[in-house]
Amino acid sequence: MRMRGYPTLPQRASLATGLLITLLVTTTISAAAARNAPPGQQSDLQTPTSGPTLLPLSTNTPRVLPSDTPLPLPSATVTPASTFIATPAPGPLGGSDAATWTPDALTLLPRPHFLLARPIGPDGVNYIAHNYAYGSTDGGGRPIHHGDDFEDPYGTAVLAAGDGVIQYAGDDIRQLFGPQPNFYGNVIVIRHPFVDSNGQAVFSLYGHLSQIAVQTGQPVKAGQIIGQVGSAGVAIGAHLHFEVRVGDPNNYNAVRNPELWMTPFAMAGAAAGRVTTIYGQPIGNVQIQFQRQGAFYAAYNYANGSTPGDTQWQETFALNDLEAGYYTVFIRSRDGILLYRNSALIVTGQITWLGDIHIDSP
Repeated sequence: MRMRGYPTLPQRASLATGLLITLLVTTTISAAAARNAPPGQQSDLQTPTSGPTLLPLSTNTPRVLPSDTPLPLPSATVTPASTFIATPAPGPLGGSDAATWTPDALTLLPRPHFLLARPIGPDGVNYIAHNYAYGSTDGGGRPIHHGDDFEDPYGTAVLAAGDGVIQYAGDDIRQLFGPQPNFYGNVIVIRHPFVDSNGQAVFSLYGHLSQIAVQTGQPVKAGQIIGQVGSAGVAIGAHLHFEVRVGDPNNYNAVRNPELWMTPFAMAGAAAGRVTTIYGQPIGNVQIQFQRQGAFYAAYNYANGSTPGDTQWQETFALNDLEAGYYTVFIRSRDGILLYRNSALIVTGQITWLGDIHIDSP
């Protein structure tokens, strides 16, 4: 599903919370001052100078790779971190008064698992279209989105986001990956050589492709060209639909937010948290906004069970590619009613955890 990005503002903002450690704060402030480049210029990902010849789709014979087929790559398990991140107290229930807080408690959080690179090279649009990001509905006008979109022209090279083995390459008529046949049109699924915190296999999915350049069972390396952007299947215009799945690669609901798996741009970090009612119930139709002078970023709370939180973080929202530094965080209803306000610090290469935020149901 194709979405529009933020055309005039940086595409990434951070909802970081807490005061970290004095050393991290000092590092972050200096990093923030040095960064204000356009999104497409902030990635360290290198464009491949060569790649496989793109073949007509009719020459690719899809075959499902059995889930117990051993990978020719070493496996790695995500382990907890030893870094402490301060978690702020929640803001007021409703109203527009700013919340004040002090980091009176430190929470040991999981290590960020930024194990995947961008599926689009730096010469293309390699930042996420955030108005229809994971778990959002584009303001209520579309179905819940199970991945992230990269708005690139037809024929743009699509890259493997990590090392692995091609689990499947072909159309999704003979093999179902979405809620209906031919949902992704032409799709590639890569099985990666690492697992999530529950020991489940991790897969990346690339949908709506115009061309496929790999075959099922083929080993690939991160950054290798695997296909081209298209508009096959249920799509509005050319774009790449990108997903992260765990456990069962064919399960449409076995997804996780890709923003917690992709490495942030240089001098940027990520933010995540849980927004629920005072009774712990998930809340939909709310927007989490990160603002500072010259920058605005937004994420949407995913309250539908079809887009679950990360296995470790169990978040209800996440936002990657936030420039390091301080932000004011607002939570607003779909009608624009202010429900929460606080401050947050984004740290380069880290995830700022906002913790559990309880608000009145909008």
